Amino acid sequence: MPVGQATRALLQQQAATEPSRPPQPMAGVVAQKVYARYVESFAHPIPERAASPMAKK
Repeated sequence: MPVGQATRALLQQQAATEPSRPPQPMAGVVAQKVYARYVESFAHPIPERAASPMAKK
């Protein structure tokens, strides 16, 4: 199969399928916890570099 033909076939198949149901809103309690975590994230400074377990010491 030529390069790109498989991708086009998959996209056509995806477009031809029935759409999924509409997105559902988050429950109030979950939304409150997500927002609280978001707001709390501003209490910490953004590090100059993110720590990585792959970094060489």
